[in-house]
Amino acid sequence: MPYCDSHTHTRYSDDSNEDPRASVEAAIEKGLRYIAITDHADPSHPEGIFGVTTKTLPSYLNEIEALKDEYKNRINVTVGLEVGYLEEGAETAKILLKDEYPEYVISSVHCVNGKDCYSKGFFDDSTRSHAIENYLKAVLESILVPYRIDAVGHLGYIERIMPYEDKRIRFDEFEPLLSEIFKETIKRELILEVNTSTGNSGALSLPSSLLLKAYYDLGGRLVTTSSDAHRSSSIARGFDDAQRELKKIGFKHLYVKQKGKLIELGI
Repeated sequence: MPYCDSHTHTRYSDDSNEDPRASVEAAIEKGLRYIAITDHADPSHPEGIFGVTTKTLPSYLNEIEALKDEYKNRINVTVGLEVGYLEEGAETAKILLKDEYPEYVISSVHCVNGKDCYSKGFFDDSTRSHAIENYLKAVLESILVPYRIDAVGHLGYIERIMPYEDKRIRFDEFEPLLSEIFKETIKRELILEVNTSTGNSGALSLPSSLLLKAYYDLGGRLVTTSSDAHRSSSIARGFDDAQRELKKIGFKHLYVKQKGKLIELGI
């Protein structure tokens, strides 16, 4: 049974039209105990895609906080934000994250070397190895940011869209970078999300089972299930398969975070 969806989007994100209330209702219908509303905030995005900004943050927080209070006897609603990492956006991110709310912050990489990974031509003139290496370097940077974060978002993101025949990021192939990413994640007590929005990757989740096993072997235990839903019908998608895979690897718990407190759930 799914317990939590720690990554969902609503109309505050540029790529979603969903009403936050509809997302909360869908989570209740699917038997979840926790849902995090984590709309995009992409300061300094090269294509002008920003999501929540310093201007819209107050109205966003007010609406999600109101739902948190209204539904407190039916489901735990976490007031979150997914901050897309860009070095030039760090100062804006600091301003967005200076207060208690948002209480749960996902750090994600959508752009590498100034280009959105979904942009036409992102992979042009790049070998598979070079593209993955540059992406993983950006992920490592996104963990070492000078502002508060709680989770590492959709590690393996470019597997969704890589044009190469071999779409899988393998630990043995990129061990130095991946080891550093996992060790920093563990040291900083960040949650590694198991994101079931996998695009054309063919994996059950991002990161894939291969990388989750490597994370576990290095001592990583903090994981959470995340649908990355942009509409309420996608909440908790693929969670049964993802949780079965986590159990096979050896994980015994899922984790969520509210107001700085780590909460342990079953799996």
